[in-house]
Amino acid sequence: MKDVLIFRFAHFIGKLIQGVMSLLGWEGSYFPGVIVSRLDPNYLAHVDKPKKLVIITGTNGKTTVSNMISAFLDNANKTYINNGYGSNTREGIISTFLSYGTWSGKIREEFGIIELDERSAIRVFPMLHPSYILVTNLFRDSYARNAHAYFIFDILNNSIPNGVKMLLNTEDPLSNQLSPQNEHIYYGFNLQDWEEEDRSSRINDLVNCPNCHHKLEPVFIRYNHIGRYYCKHCSYKSPEPKYSVINSNISDKTALISNGEEEALFKLATTNVVDVYNTLSAVAILQELGITLQSLAQYSNTIEVPDTRFDYYKIKNKDLFIILAKRGNPIASSRSIDFIRRQKGKKAVVLLNSLRILHNKNVENTAWIYDNNFSYLDDPEIVQIICCGKRYLDFALCLRMAGVAEEKISLCENYDDIADTIQYDKVDLIGVLRSITPQKPTLKIIDSIREKMEGE
Repeated sequence: MKDVLIFRFAHFIGKLIQGVMSLLGWEGSYFPGVIVSRLDPNYLAHVDKPKKLVIITGTNGKTTVSNMISAFLDNANKTYINNGYGSNTREGIISTFLSYGTWSGKIREEFGIIELDERSAIRVFPMLHPSYILVTNLFRDSYARNAHAYFIFDILNNSIPNGVKMLLNTEDPLSNQLSPQNEHIYYGFNLQDWEEEDRSSRINDLVNCPNCHHKLEPVFIRYNHIGRYYCKHCSYKSPEPKYSVINSNISDKTALISNGEEEALFKLATTNVVDVYNTLSAVAILQELGITLQSLAQYSNTIEVPDTRFDYYKIKNKDLFIILAKRGNPIASSRSIDFIRRQKGKKAVVLLNSLRILHNKNVENTAWIYDNNFSYLDDPEIVQIICCGKRYLDFALCLRMAGVAEEKISLCENYDDIADTIQYDKVDLIGVLRSITPQKPTLKIIDSIREKMEGE
């Protein structure tokens, strides 16, 4: 009885705080969750849950996949809760349940689509028992908190409850070993006709067999440690996926997806291989939730990647790509660099994803810069690379170490000078690699580039 009273009091206070914040125009904050978690540390255990709860976690792609799933559910006229406007920590998730819950704490929505920060798993899973857990992948991430992939693996592996269905990437030999006591459902796809195998990645977080620890033999490597493998010394091999891409076409941005029994043609958001994975994983979980493959294929025509992740403009006769390349994360940055270099035409690349040291509070570890695959930019079609921000010299040094010619490198410490530095007359495409934050200064720079392109 005491627990019920504590929960009801905490929930009431949380709803009250959210109401006041809404009146003041403050939205998407995890602050109510902070207060509620202090009033009732077991709030997530007590709160009402949707009938089917999905947790999405992993190093890269979880926000995009969560947003994709939500967009599909919108098209299917399904009700759901989602923390797309809050944070993916315990406090952010609490704020999400507060937002959707009635004043009595009831959740009326059928589905829960919750994105979860990997390190928060140990604080969430003891109280939140999902129906499904979707893991996108596991890599080293921010060097400040997720620098070792096995460190994150152990946090997840020791936190995931029993009785959960796991949706895992066949081509990630690290994350697909998670929670062996639970049912595993795999998604993945073979190398496509338009792909080239890439064994040149600077980072490979798994080289030895997870069973016997001998060196793994690759069937193919897509990038970093993502690929299909087998072991000569034991029975280990990459599992066969239930959900797969039979073939895909980058010219019309389509993929033929199979669930093992039927196939359907899906529209892709971009031609980036990571977005093929994002779409496939979203389709896999939605199929498990009971939505038909043919319906999902139809809905895919209206799905768009949020502007914070990817944006494209055609300005006069030139292309402008704005693509997320998470600062502090060499894997995500390298994937974005690889995507830009594979586009056709002469290109200028703006490295706008450098860390900024604000008010002397942030301590920057520059190791992530040196772990990027800058050799991807040593390409005759790339005619200019602009290094920006406080660490512009680190970026320039990495480029020179990767073999990029000095005359291709432009130094631009002042962000306000970027738009004037781009050699518009020499390129067909401008690729801007940006981070999630800071938003306003980044958008200002992008707007100035667009204005220059329109005036050319």
